[in-house]
Amino acid sequence: MIPEVDFVKQAKEFFRSRVGDAADPLTEDTELVASGIMDSLLVLEFFFFLEELRGSAIEADDFSVGAVSTLRRAYRLVAT
Repeated sequence: MIPEVDFVKQAKEFFRSRVGDAADPLTEDTELVASGIMDSLLVLEFFFFLEELRGSAIEADDFSVGAVSTLRRAYRLVAT
């Protein structure tokens, strides 16, 4: 299992590579959709990124926009 601090670092890099400077103020508790950092297409990309980090599929029942609304919440999907 990836430590949360490493997950956050990699997730920030993921968002920087897709939205550039808009990801700079990103913290573990930033609301990703509400802040405008993540749109519907990026939600899907982030889902696949999470599965890659986890090393296995995430069940569709476990995945929702709410489950990835912050990095802290998204980490729970990777850690379980």
